[in-house]
Amino acid sequence: MRFALPILLALVCVAAAATDARGRSARAPSLTFKEVTLDGKRHVLSRHAIDPYAYSVSPDHKQLAYIAQPVAGVRNNPVMVADVRSPRERALADTGCQFLGVSWAPNGRVLALDTSTGAYCYRAGLWFVNPDGSNFRQVLERGAPLVWSPNSKFLATNRPISVFSLDTHEWFDVGQGHTPNWSPDGRQIAYTHNNLVVVTPVHPGDDACAQSGIRGSSPSWSPDGRRIAFIRYVGDAYHLGLWVASCRGGKPRFLARGLTPLTPFVWSPKGRQIAYARAEPCSSGN
Repeated sequence: MRFALPILLALVCVAAAATDARGRSARAPSLTFKEVTLDGKRHVLSRHAIDPYAYSVSPDHKQLAYIAQPVAGVRNNPVMVADVRSPRERALADTGCQFLGVSWAPNGRVLALDTSTGAYCYRAGLWFVNPDGSNFRQVLERGAPLVWSPNSKFLATNRPISVFSLDTHEWFDVGQGHTPNWSPDGRQIAYTHNNLVVVTPVHPGDDACAQSGIRGSSPSWSPDGRRIAFIRYVGDAYHLGLWVASCRGGKPRFLARGLTPLTPFVWSPKGRQIAYARAEPCSSGN
């Protein structure tokens, strides 16, 4: 019997027409969770009348923490949690400010929240909250991107690349750049600086990947930490390609073309394949 691995899909679409406060026809956004097997079988798990613009799936894939699209004239947008396999959803946290980011720690024990600064917000910064909504606390008075280390003990930030320790609440700088990506063992960070992939040890004295400084951006470590995938322009300034380089050194290898700066790509669990979204031109009929 062929084993069919279930894949969770989250689809955002426009649902049936609704009516707004003025009685005009409006279309409500809908988030649908579907489970799809490799043999093509699929079924709907749940539907939620939400339009998330920032979200994070729990490590066990049972819940989705999200921030709904901001509403004109409303200053705050609470962080919500929706069940993947039921219609249940609930408010998780609210500061009275606009939330910009939400990220579930890899160990599933805490979520990090980033709130904006502004004339009407006096509680902006970095916040932590437990998945059940308890122990909601502010840990920084400034916001920070939410890039967790594999062991859930550190957060990496952009511009400059800095690391925040959850144990000591102290910062230490790593380098200048953006798009930080942790190595699987948590000892190195790869990031983009001036269209170069830079690799830096988190702690002085640790070994670093030999490929630091290669041309490219948006680095992503392989699961075994031996290679780094990244994007780079191919031929001219209008085509981006997917590349991979070995941390032992040597020439990077070209894999595929047709990506965009926002094209997602992800390693398979054993590091033997990379899945990516290909950018295709739209036809006049679409």
